[in-house]
Amino acid sequence: FFFAFGPFQMVHIEEIFDDDDLVIGPGESLKAATADKSLGNKYFKEGDNVGAIKQYTEAIHRLEPHAQHPGALGRELQSVLVASLANRAAASLKLQRYASAAEDCTQVLNLQPNHFKAVFRRAQAYEALANGRASDLATFQDYVAKAMADVKKMLVLEPKCKGHKAWLQRLQGMLEGAAEPVTVANGGGCNSTSPAGSAGEKAKAADPP
Repeated sequence: FFFAFGPFQMVHIEEIFDDDDLVIGPGESLKAATADKSLGNKYFKEGDNVGAIKQYTEAIHRLEPHAQHPGALGRELQSVLVASLANRAAASLKLQRYASAAEDCTQVLNLQPNHFKAVFRRAQAYEALANGRASDLATFQDYVAKAMADVKKMLVLEPKCKGHKAWLQRLQGMLEGAAEPVTVANGGGCNSTSPAGSAGEKAKAADPP
């Protein structure tokens, strides 16, 4: 197709519009993103974390243009967006992409401040960054402090959880130089009296929401 701009100027329509400009509506985006998220969950459960991240990312890209949509449809869009971000963080933790996991969790918490799994996974990511990625003492202390803040938030959400309390004590010991660095497990929740990362906790938080 061509558009005419003046008596002698003809411009091909493909020179004006890219495919990215043809954004589908919120309802269609929700349907497609939900399918992407479901496929991502399937890959995640099969252990294909790279494939899962790809599908969650597709879902997120479909939903972001409609993040401020009002009403019931807007709430559905946000719910799938939050789940896709939280699930992508879980897959990133499996691949030891801790900075990416923390960033996704922060986006979730900007939308839903009390999203437990996002708080937990970000604490995991920060502790892992402290143990393996900190380039100096100040950076190490900053990551540990951020992890502690998230674990304290977990205690607000689950005040009776002994596992969270033990985790907080371990992080405090890291700041004081009394705790050895540990490998952070991909788990979460409060279904045991052990510190976070116990076998029972892994089963709970490894499942996407």
